[in-house]
This record gives sequence, structure tokens and C-alpha cells, in this order.
Amino acid sequence: MEITTLSDLLKDGSVKEISRGISVEVCPSMIIEGEDRLSYTTIIRLVECSREHHWQTDVLQLAQNKQLDSICKSLSADFKKPIFVGSRIQITYSITEVRRKSYRLSFHVNAEGTDYQHAVVDMLCVFYDPTTRKAASPPPPVMNHLTEIQENRGSHT
Repeated sequence: MEITTLSDLLKDGSVKEISRGISVEVCPSMIIEGEDRLSYTTIIRLVECSREHHWQTDVLQLAQNKQLDSICKSLSADFKKPIFVGSRIQITYSITEVRRKSYRLSFHVNAEGTDYQHAVVDMLCVFYDPTTRKAASPPPPVMNHLTEIQENRGSHT
């Protein structure tokens, strides 16, 4: 199994980082042989790439060199409409809840530049200290930034 990472997709040019997410050109290489649309597993992998973008942009830059990771505690998805090869989509995120050691992200998969919604994925992330292998509170600058994003989440674009 080949792992899909944000850096690999950025290198091949099929993905671009945008404010609060990623823009994706759905290439034939993303489609399972014999199909004409993205599988649910590929959509989840692309959502994970948007989460990677969020982590690099909104967390690591403010983590003050503290060892910090996150673990997905729960994941739910609603797949509304198929995403066909050749489509351009945006996967944007908002933070819908912030707690002391966790936060909730909502990802919206839309046709690029429209409100035409293909999928919604919700994820509860728990901050994790890789040294102690326990849930941890992030540094105050991270918490403040995540709370600010939550309070200003009006748009997913």
C-alpha cells in the first residue's frame, strides 16, 4: 500500500495549498481501476492531506518546539455526491470545538469555487505527547490560535 502524503501530492502538482485547506485536481491516478470517481478511501486520504496542511499551518508553527502530536479519536463522514475524474475540488477545514486536550475539525469537500458539496468529514483530535504517550495540553499560543479560528469560522473557503 502506498501512503498518500500532502508533500507527495504537492510535488506532483495535483494539489495546491489554499487558505484553510487544499485544492485538488482529481487525476486518473487517484481513481481505482475500472471506476470513474474517487473512492471513499481516497476522499478520506485527501481529507488527511488537508489535516496535514492545518497541522503545519496552525499548530506546528506555534508549538514552541514542544514535542506535540495528535491522535484521531473519532471520525465520521457523509458522502453526498460522487467526485469524478477531471473534477477540481477544495477540501477546507474549520475548527468547531476546542477543549483543553482536544479539538474538533470539520472538513468540507466542495466543487472548487462553489457551494456544491460532495462530502463532509468530522474528526475529533486529541493532543498527544509522543514521549509520555499520553494526552497533553498544547502550548497556550496553539490553544489561543485554534480558539480564534473557531470563533471566526464563518466561511470554509
